[in-house]
Amino acid sequence: MSSTPTEGRGLKPVRRVVTGLDAEGRSTVVSDEICPFSFAFPGIPDYGATDIWRTPVPADNSDPAEPCYTPFEVEPAAGGLVFRVSQFPPDELFVADFDREAAWGAMPGTKHVAEGATFGNGTMHVTTTVDCAVIISGEIYAQLEDGEVKLSAGDTLVQRGTVHGWSNRSSENCVIVFVLIDAGLAARQG
Repeated sequence: MSSTPTEGRGLKPVRRVVTGLDAEGRSTVVSDEICPFSFAFPGIPDYGATDIWRTPVPADNSDPAEPCYTPFEVEPAAGGLVFRVSQFPPDELFVADFDREAAWGAMPGTKHVAEGATFGNGTMHVTTTVDCAVIISGEIYAQLEDGEVKLSAGDTLVQRGTVHGWSNRSSENCVIVFVLIDAGLAARQG
């Protein structure tokens, strides 16, 4: 895929602490670990995401089962949400050699935009979700069909089921926290 070296690159590990109730009904930490539910695009070890939590809405706090899983899926289950941390490397490390078919084919639950689009880069895609995002570190451009907007650490974005992509023109990774909320029913009724 890319001729850019991948040695020393990778997703930053994300610590996940989960609370619950002990046998006496008191609040306690039930899990404290590096979250194992990560996905990186093929050939781009520092471009991907870590799912922290998946849940139906309304949530069921009495279910002790692990809600995250592999293989990674972009969208939450119908009627649910997913909480994730995504990492975007600088464009210069991958975008010239980005293999759209391999990338999107490895990540079910999203539709990539047809080759030859006159806007954005190879990351353009659409989901049937409302995505609430907070930029944690770095900077990135949210690309849309009619333009783009630059986002920096501390900025927020509400992405409402429209075609979009990402362009990191800096020299550092950008980290974004997302909560994706299923909007499939609304999209089907609209």
